[in-house]
Amino acid sequence: MKSRWVGGIAAAAVLLAAQTAPGTALLTAAGLRAAPEGFTELAFADPHALPELVLSTGVLPLPGFTIGNHTGHDRDYGWTVTLTAGTETRLIARGRARAPGGGTVAVEPYATAQCKVGEFTLAVRLEGSGESIDHRSACTSDPDQRRPG
Repeated sequence: MKSRWVGGIAAAAVLLAAQTAPGTALLTAAGLRAAPEGFTELAFADPHALPELVLSTGVLPLPGFTIGNHTGHDRDYGWTVTLTAGTETRLIARGRARAPGGGTVAVEPYATAQCKVGEFTLAVRLEGSGESIDHRSACTSDPDQRRPG
């Protein structure tokens, strides 16, 4: 009976130790736990600068974005920027960026697209990861509509 208690206490101690950073590192080093894979973070570089309205006679500004590589190794990321207006989606820009392990890379996509009157969504997607961000806005033909008032 006493050996069951000792075994139970030992098992509980191992489980509790596995929840700490040193315990996790020890289990990973022993091959009893898989190493964490890390993750990718995708964000607009300056979300407060994203326009609510764009004048339709102008060129649509593409937002800059950042890719955070929260893994232990350098990684290449393929990315696309699409524009959806109504039921039509168009590829606006595409490229590749290399982010160091544990680091962030800033991307400033370049392309020209005419803004047509109506609502639209700009979306940034990373290839193969399912990561995406988007911004909904609208184009207007009335310059006064853009002024705060």
